[in-house]
Amino acid sequence: MVVGLRECEKVKHTIEELYRLEKRDDVTVQGVVIDVRHGSGIVLRCKTCKRITTDCKCKVHGETETFADLRAKAVLDDGTGAMTIVIGKSAVEKLTGKTLAEIQKKAVERNDKDYAKDMFKEKLIARPLRVRGLVNVSDDFGILMVVREADFFKPKVASDQAQG
Repeated sequence: MVVGLRECEKVKHTIEELYRLEKRDDVTVQGVVIDVRHGSGIVLRCKTCKRITTDCKCKVHGETETFADLRAKAVLDDGTGAMTIVIGKSAVEKLTGKTLAEIQKKAVERNDKDYAKDMFKEKLIARPLRVRGLVNVSDDFGILMVVREADFFKPKVASDQAQG
């Protein structure tokens, strides 16, 4: 059974706790997006291994056929720490309300290679976000989550809690 984010609210963790968790393959965290990073937007992937390519060259397969994909790399802060999150196409489409095809069309119309990244900044920064996915912790790069599910939420504030 796949558990939706709403059902996972009881199992959320703080970013600070992620360093100590033994099981990091199904983690839910919520916080505020504070940055959208380089590498966000429309990317080209290798048709064979799905790695991001540079100039149609895959690190593994060399010159190769590619396909367009969408991803957002962002920083999520929950007040106890911050981590990098990588949000794939389906979750990005859900959060932005735009499909890859719509984003590609706008980027071409505007002749703006940064259209997608700029739109992600507008839609994501300073917004409360709940994410669920696989977490990697490394000394070199800190905490990184590959997001499987994401949704915006309305945070409870002190006046909400006092009312019940």
